[in-house]
Amino acid sequence: MTPALIGNPGSHYVCFVVNLKSQKLQFMNNLIGETLHMKNGEATMYKKMFDVWLKEVEAFVTELHKKRKIKMSFQFNTFKWETPRVPTQTDKGSCGVFCMKFLAEWDGDNTQMESFKNWSKMR
Repeated sequence: MTPALIGNPGSHYVCFVVNLKSQKLQFMNNLIGETLHMKNGEATMYKKMFDVWLKEVEAFVTELHKKRKIKMSFQFNTFKWETPRVPTQTDKGSCGVFCMKFLAEWDGDNTQMESFKNWSKMR
C-alpha cells in the first residue's frame, strides 16, 4: 500500500494498493464525490501517476520472485481496478491523516474499517 500526493505539495493524499491476494488494484480516496474514472477497464484519472507507480511495483515484485526462484502465479495486466468504500473527510486538511489510517488498518478485503465508525466523534 502506498500513499501518494496528488498535485503540488499541500494538495491531496490518496492511497493505492496492489492486492496480490485478490489480484486487484485498489484506489482509496476519502474526498466526497471523487471516484476513480475508468475507460476500457483502465483508470483514466491520475493515469500518468498510476502508470509510473505500477511499473515500479511490478519491477519490484518480479525481481523478488526471481531472487527467491518462485514462479509468479499472476500477471499484473490481468488485475482489476477497484475503489473500496472508505470513510470520507469533512474538512479540507485531513486527507493525510486518513491515508495514514488506511495504511495502518486496511487488510485488502475489509469493507468497513472499525476504527472509523466513530470518526466524527473523535475530533
